[in-house]
Amino acid sequence: MKKIIITLLILILLLAVLLVIRNLTQTEFNGLSIKYLGKEFQVKNKQLRNMERQVIWADDKKYDTLPLQEVLQQFPIKLENIQAVTLISKDGGALNLKNEELSDAYLALKKQKNELQLRLILPKDEFKQRWLKRVVEIQVR
Repeated sequence: MKKIIITLLILILLLAVLLVIRNLTQTEFNGLSIKYLGKEFQVKNKQLRNMERQVIWADDKKYDTLPLQEVLQQFPIKLENIQAVTLISKDGGALNLKNEELSDAYLALKKQKNELQLRLILPKDEFKQRWLKRVVEIQVR
């Protein structure tokens, strides 16, 4: 019985050490990551705040937004070559948009708990069921 308890304590201690090491080596980027043709571009939240915004209304709510096409145009991305875009949230959720939908896609800016959060808004979506909170990555294909 003593051997089992000692073995369990060693395993718990080892797991705790590994978690601490993982947290120390993991750096969290505070912004938006855009991946296109094997390259990764990063936009810091400060840069996003300085971009020209548009106010839109969706579901009777007012949103301070960045048009998704304008965000993508900040990088060497040819909009006419885009087939689809996948937006990924901080919790791992994902949403795909076709090229034709990009002109009606917006990233709403919301400051929450001293952190800028991005939310995908599609105001012309037929059933208003496609949205994504806390967008952190855009994959362009």
